[in-house]
Amino acid sequence: MNMSASRITKHFISVPTEHGSRQVHYRRAGGGPVVVMLHQSPSSSRDLIPLIEAFASDFTVIAPDTPGYGLSESFELTDPVIDDYAVALATFLDLLGVGDVCLLGNHTGAAIAIEFARRFPARTQAVVTNGYVLFTDAERDDVLQHYFVPFEPESDGAHFTRVWTRIRDQVIFFPWYAQFNETRLAFDVPDAKDLMPTVNDLLRAGLDEPIAYRAAFLYPGFARLQDLTVPTGLFAAHPDPLADQLERLGEIPDCIEAKAYESYADLFARAREIFHAHASGAAPEPVIPVADGHFAQDYIHVAQGQVYVRRCAGLSDEPPLLLLHHVGESAQSFRALADVLAGHRTLLAIDLPGHGETGGGETGDGVAIDPSHLTDLAILLQDILTAEGIDCVDVLADGLAASVATSLAQTAPQRVRRLIFKNIWYVGAALKADLATRAVPDVTPRFHGGHLLAAWFFARDSELFWPWYDTRAEAALPLKGLDPRLIHQRACDLLKAWDDYPACFEAALSYDLRPVLPKLTQPVLFAADPDRPHYRYSEDAVNQTRQGCVKAWPDDVRAQADVILAFLDKSPEKLKVRNRK
Repeated sequence: MNMSASRITKHFISVPTEHGSRQVHYRRAGGGPVVVMLHQSPSSSRDLIPLIEAFASDFTVIAPDTPGYGLSESFELTDPVIDDYAVALATFLDLLGVGDVCLLGNHTGAAIAIEFARRFPARTQAVVTNGYVLFTDAERDDVLQHYFVPFEPESDGAHFTRVWTRIRDQVIFFPWYAQFNETRLAFDVPDAKDLMPTVNDLLRAGLDEPIAYRAAFLYPGFARLQDLTVPTGLFAAHPDPLADQLERLGEIPDCIEAKAYESYADLFARAREIFHAHASGAAPEPVIPVADGHFAQDYIHVAQGQVYVRRCAGLSDEPPLLLLHHVGESAQSFRALADVLAGHRTLLAIDLPGHGETGGGETGDGVAIDPSHLTDLAILLQDILTAEGIDCVDVLADGLAASVATSLAQTAPQRVRRLIFKNIWYVGAALKADLATRAVPDVTPRFHGGHLLAAWFFARDSELFWPWYDTRAEAALPLKGLDPRLIHQRACDLLKAWDDYPACFEAALSYDLRPVLPKLTQPVLFAADPDRPHYRYSEDAVNQTRQGCVKAWPDDVRAQADVILAFLDKSPEKLKVRNRK
């Protein structure tokens, strides 16, 4: 098999619902018969990357994110049960044109796999589980009462401490909340950096986190096994506590092989044998979906890898509006604005490499460029436009993304019609030097979880002071309310970008706008809150442009959209801009 076939690619597909559609995110690799891999809660298909890579040498591996987890949108159902997840999986495979499959399910995914095999035996060639819940009634009642911890964003960031403790203790105790010697596990506690992907998955799931968990805990595991007629491997590996639960099995159908292995390597080797014995057929080519809905999720495939994008299809024939988020944030920061602009303009809001859901090259399914090289980023943006069949765009750049936008406008001026710089960091040399040494918070993952609180208070203090680390009274910003959900989103964005953020920040901050702005041939709008220093920076910057103007950036999102559209929709001769001689 060639390397391109075994490379993991990420995709979205829209599933029709009563109220529109629901997007499902999945990973795919390999060729030949189909093996569907189903992850545990509260993780995502990201957790399965090593297995996907291992099995892709022999099979087409398709690994969806369970509804409400990873990047898959939630069910519209209030209290779904495992039966609903199995039916949703069948619908997902139908939309992909996939018929008969083998299934490999992990924990929650194991229950979904068993239920799928029970409901759809004609299209299930074989099923293997890694950890299948077989609770007693008392255990089930205890877990349902204590397992889930609410983490609605709070103004003091205390929910972050609960999230970290929960994920860390999951590899120390089972159940995680029972901290006793007899409930202690024999796992090594992973390094803090290795725990962060699972933390991020839990934070993505948010308030939906208990839903699939609860469904798995309530699933009548003993009874449903009796209905199976397909080849089934009911496995677990020590020290997974579910391995001991296999001893509770009574009489089971002859099609089931149950065993607790001493290692995961042995378990998955046996799974491969089972799949080789029963898998047949070949997978159809990947479906290329049409992203629908406001701010729909998608990927843009370019030579450098896959770039996560949120898009809206507009009614205007004018150039699309490319939205570039501030360094350390993500396309999600444009969500409210995009909902208002949707229908007026085609929107593309990308996650820059190393940010949000666009991973770096080290993940095996990200973008293989150094996101701190602005020239490389400008080339990537051009490649994105080419892949989308877009000749020219307008660009809205937030904060330090102005450096990325001007790099694009300089290297490919014919592809940028107009520029909007929101909250530009056009600062003097002294402040720039101070920012360079003090503005990047240290959110390197640590065993005590303090990096989560560091991210939280960075996001929180960024609303209270400028710069955020200067807590003197004279640095206080006018307070217009602290929204814990907004702070939570910004902190989560920073935690996803923690490894790339310092270099990206340094590159964007050190990019010298002073000699570049006078060379821009495009009309430029500078927008900022008049009560904040960035408005003064905008007034300084506009004096360096040939065609520039400054506007107040309102608090109301609809008024913000009006400012943008007024600038973009005017013909060149009607633009009220300052013509610099």
